[in-house]
Amino acid sequence: GVDGKWHYVSGGVTNVLGYTPEERRSNEVFEHIHPDDLDELKAKYSELICGTASAFTHQYRVRHRDGSYRWLESSWVSALDNPLVSGVVVNGRDITERKEAEYTLAQREEVFRLATDAVHGIIFEWDLREGVVHRSRGVHEVLGMDPRDLQAQSAWSARIHPQDAAAYESKVAAALQSARGWTTTYRIRDVQGHYRSLLERGLIQRGTEGVPLRAIGCAVDVSEIKRLTDLLAE
Repeated sequence: GVDGKWHYVSGGVTNVLGYTPEERRSNEVFEHIHPDDLDELKAKYSELICGTASAFTHQYRVRHRDGSYRWLESSWVSALDNPLVSGVVVNGRDITERKEAEYTLAQREEVFRLATDAVHGIIFEWDLREGVVHRSRGVHEVLGMDPRDLQAQSAWSARIHPQDAAAYESKVAAALQSARGWTTTYRIRDVQGHYRSLLERGLIQRGTEGVPLRAIGCAVDVSEIKRLTDLLAE
């Protein structure tokens, strides 16, 4: 209602928040909303009451009866002009598991970013079923290219020095066949046509029947080390 009182609450509130409908109806609309989410939700609700908006969808946290917070995604629709309702209709669903998964993914991406920054090279994830390779932004730093231009493994292999290509392909193929991973060095052409020396190591994840599913690894730019080694050899 306009006064912020619940007129009706369905039985689903028990499964989501642990309250009975009667208990929830005794609350104010904004009672139990997480303090960090309260102001924005109130502002959007005011727009419905004032008539400047007719509906909105919002994600926010509500305190469960046990004291924990659950994430809800709710649609708020004004039915103030409907004499049978004379209020705002709210339909919400619990998205806590999705939000927790998003948070975990964000943490993994941050770790991935920090790991990428820690080495002067390229971290990659090769989905062997889809044939797509996701490479870190180190591709731009090492080769001067957009990682998206090298998502196909064939595009990467095409830039390997002709004298190193066969040995590289053979080692990777043998590893995918039966090994846990591979370690190899090779030269690869950057965007300016110069060759950079990379030390690459890949580890393979296999399914229950031993079928390779993905390879995760790192290719480190060792061009300067190679140059010094060659200089010492001379």
